[in-house]
Amino acid sequence: MQINNLLKQIDFIKEIDKIKYIQRKTKLFNSNRCENDAEHSWHLAMMALVLAEHSDKPIDILKVLKMVLIHDIVEIDAGDTFIYDTQKNHTNTEQELMAAKRIFGLLPEEQAKEFIEIWKEFEEGHTDEAKFAKSMDRFEPLLQNASNNGGTWTEFNVDYQKVYDKKKAIKEGSAAIWNYAENLLNESVEKGVLKKLQLNIRLMNFQKIFNFLAQLQVYNDRNWFNEHKAEYDEARATFETLINALILPLSQLDPSIGTVTAGECIFRIYRDIRFSNDKTPYKTHFSAFIANGGRKTRMAGYYIHIQPDESFLAGGIYAPDSTTLESIRNAIYHNPDEIRRILDDKKFRKFFPEISNEEKLKNPPKGYPKEFKEIELIKNKHFVTQQALDNDFFMKENVVDRLMEIFKVQYPFNEFLNKAVK
Repeated sequence: MQINNLLKQIDFIKEIDKIKYIQRKTKLFNSNRCENDAEHSWHLAMMALVLAEHSDKPIDILKVLKMVLIHDIVEIDAGDTFIYDTQKNHTNTEQELMAAKRIFGLLPEEQAKEFIEIWKEFEEGHTDEAKFAKSMDRFEPLLQNASNNGGTWTEFNVDYQKVYDKKKAIKEGSAAIWNYAENLLNESVEKGVLKKLQLNIRLMNFQKIFNFLAQLQVYNDRNWFNEHKAEYDEARATFETLINALILPLSQLDPSIGTVTAGECIFRIYRDIRFSNDKTPYKTHFSAFIANGGRKTRMAGYYIHIQPDESFLAGGIYAPDSTTLESIRNAIYHNPDEIRRILDDKKFRKFFPEISNEEKLKNPPKGYPKEFKEIELIKNKHFVTQQALDNDFFMKENVVDRLMEIFKVQYPFNEFLNKAVK
């Protein structure tokens, strides 16, 4: 058995030599030579060893080392995906999973199982070890590009926002390293090696959004939509630009948002008629929910809804599952003064006079005394704020700043809810 294991392990060792031939787009420090995957993995391992003290959470450094050494082995089969590739997502794929099973499958069964699980843990990025390992994976090419006059940022015309969105995963593993990285990004902007796009939000085709949606409300069928697909694409691109412009200041305001992207936040315009009384094929609005996990999250976040004469902002948690709902109610019960201070704040009441009373219970839920001073709040099934916006709101200058003014007022409410459901 021992000899069989040894032979399998040697086969694996021979196979992974191929990783030395996988070229990355990033180049070595102060060099024009592209780095290969083996060099990258080694460098991450050394970085993890050296920088481990800066992890926000206690970590098993051996597990981190395993993660950074094996995370790119799948690229022997799947190839390297450039992080700023516009055609292929830099995320775990079925192709990569197949590669992991084949390559790690060369090892003895128990060892193969361990390596696959470690690889999956890194890809999922939920554990403290995975967060720190990913922060190393994002940090190294940032240092490389900064040393190379912009490197791949300049070569592939990658703007500041795209780099920031990819690199902010660093702060999930280490606030100290993220602070250094963010300063380095800003220095790169000042030097001119990283460009900030000037988003023309002022007159950013919002009228075209409203015009398209107004027509869609009248002609809501597939033939009309297909004939006007170019108009939809233009309107959708404008909305996506707005969401991208909001994500950065919102994530700075509310760190719980993490590394979400516009694509994760924006809802599809295609209606799921299986579960709707409205059988028209398309929604007549654009909407997005900016939060940790995007539109599929269970956490509180920031909702924006654009529709002719019916636009609004909202926040909080709508229709929470039973566990989340109980967590919120329990937080209110144990912190009634805190939630009351938030709801009675002068600025908060200006924008949000009351939270949603939709589907409110008639009687207190089980376990909560009817004489509790915030029992009416506990009876709620939804914990949502809402502020109506007219069309003109989007036609005036500084729309992002004005949206942020409202979201800043909403933030303490979301913070309370997210502390409850974590």
